[in-house]
Parts: sequence; structure tokens; C-alpha cells
Amino acid sequence: TEAHIRHSMKVSTLGSYRLGVVQAESDIDCVVLAPPWASRELFFLSFPYVLQNHYEVSECIPIPTAYTPVIKLKICNVDVDLLFARMTELVAPKENLELTCRSDSVVKDMDGRCIRSLNGLRVADAILESVPKKTVFHALLR
Repeated sequence: TEAHIRHSMKVSTLGSYRLGVVQAESDIDCVVLAPPWASRELFFLSFPYVLQNHYEVSECIPIPTAYTPVIKLKICNVDVDLLFARMTELVAPKENLELTCRSDSVVKDMDGRCIRSLNGLRVADAILESVPKKTVFHALLR
């Protein structure tokens, strides 16, 4: 259904932004969590065209052959690195896609590029879960 398609793709932050320690000069790292039917090739061929035609995007450089493929953007003068991870199974609309990604079973059948892209989200969440005093953690990292 259309509602299922809308809920089957999500953009999540990772890195310093997700950890809550982003600085003014930092870039924002994100990953597109895509359903199994979405292809990396189509993402890197067609999505940059859509982004380049958005009035708030001043730069858009797809790098599909990188070790961890990325689209480097500048949106409203903010640098954004956009990664791509294709899920191996559909996630029901009522499920939290980010919570689902924490499970090790999610990466079982993924290719290496998707695992590397997804691990930024998984590692940031694992760090945040293991820190007892987040305000101290944030102060130390800044």
C-alpha cells in the first residue's frame, strides 16, 4: 500500500549529530534506511538529480564507488553526508525502523556497503545506551 511505502524509508542521523555533540562547523551524517526493493544504483543515479534541483541544495556530489558510498551535499550552507542502507526485509509501518536496526539479525544478509552505512547508526545508539550520564558525556566530547 502507499502508506507502507511511505513508512518503509527513513532518513536517520548518525555520528556527532546523533550523539548530541555536533559543532557549528560539523557536517551532519545521515543514512537512508531503504526497503529491500530500493536499489543502490537507482539511489545514486536518480536521487542526486532530485537533490540538485532543490532550491536549498547548493552542492551535490554522489560518490557511489567509495568504500562506504555517499552523497555529499550542502543544504542551507550545512554539509551533509548521506549514506544508503537497504534493509533485507520489509519493516511493518507500526515498527520503529531505527529500533529494528539495532538487532544483529538486521545485518545478517546485508552486503558490506550497507552494513558499513548502517553501523554508524548502530554504533551511535550503542554508545548512547552505554553512557550513564549523558550530560557529562556531551561535555567531555565538546
